[in-house]
Order: sequence, then structure tokens, then C-alpha cells
Amino acid sequence: RKHIVNKSSKCMPLLTRRAKKQAPRWKRWVYSWWDQAVEDVPLDIDLVEGSIEGLEPHAVCCETAEGKRRVDADLLCLATGYRQRFPFLHGSTEEEGKMRPDDPLPTQHFVIDPMKPRMAYIGFVRPNVGAIPPMSELQAMWWSQKLEGKLVGEASKLDETCYRLKDSRLPYGVDYGYYMFAL
Repeated sequence: RKHIVNKSSKCMPLLTRRAKKQAPRWKRWVYSWWDQAVEDVPLDIDLVEGSIEGLEPHAVCCETAEGKRRVDADLLCLATGYRQRFPFLHGSTEEEGKMRPDDPLPTQHFVIDPMKPRMAYIGFVRPNVGAIPPMSELQAMWWSQKLEGKLVGEASKLDETCYRLKDSRLPYGVDYGYYMFAL
């Protein structure tokens, strides 16, 4: 079974709108029962199940069960699970038959790399206490503000020193309160 958990009811009708239009009549009726009309919104959210083969400036190349697929995209959101492995960025995930450790996270608040500011890594930090979803929401808001040029100044080394956990088994373990404050 596949489930989509989404807090935004305004976003729900956009999810796989193309697939909904191609669905059997009875399924379209079910979708119309809970989806609000958003025909005036000129965008779609495509869910692609497969592995990424490469990134282009405005598209993503994927390998799916149906074959290779190129998807035009303004935004790419990857649900990678509990392991952070990005073979399309860092090469193969295997070294001599053994799985390697997680790929590194970027330097600015574990969210962005200054060399690739339009690529964000949301939801990977692990707090000492507290929940990850509110941290992810704040990371997304921080990144949005950063993209729009609305942030004043840069993250200081003091911020990172305060929120990075010293004896964490994970290099991206953070103190919840300090991290949220720094963002």
C-alpha cells in the first residue's frame, strides 16, 4: 500500500492530478468527492517511484519500473527513508560489496551547501529531544527565506558550535532548542 501523509489540504488536489484524470470513472468520482477544484492552478505535483539517474537544470532523469523517465521539475523532493544516500550526487552506495556510511550533509545548518544553494536537505538532522517534523518545517522556511534573499547575515560558527552535539553517534545530531533558535 502507498499512503500520502500531507497536512496541506490545498496541496492534496495537485498530487498526481494527471493520474487522477486518467483513472477509471469510479475513482475520479471518489477523488472529486474530497478534492477541491483547482483547475486555475497551472502546476502539478508528480510522484515518481524509482531511482534517480541524473539531474538536469530543469529536469530529473529517473529509472522507473516502466523504464527511463525524464520529468520537468521546478522542485525535487526526495523521500529517501532513514538512510541518507544520494548515489546520483556522490557516486555508488557500495564499496567492495559493503554498504558505506551515510552521505555527508551540507555545511549551512545541515540544509544547504553554499555552492548549491538551490538544493536543500530537509529533515535529516537528529535532535537530542523533540520532534523532527517541526524542525523540517523550520528548515524549509529558512531555506525559502534564503532563496528569496530575505535573511540578514550568515550563520555563525558560534551557532554551529552551540547546536552540534559533541558525543553524538551521528555527525548531524543537534540540540533541538539551540538548532531551532539558530534557524
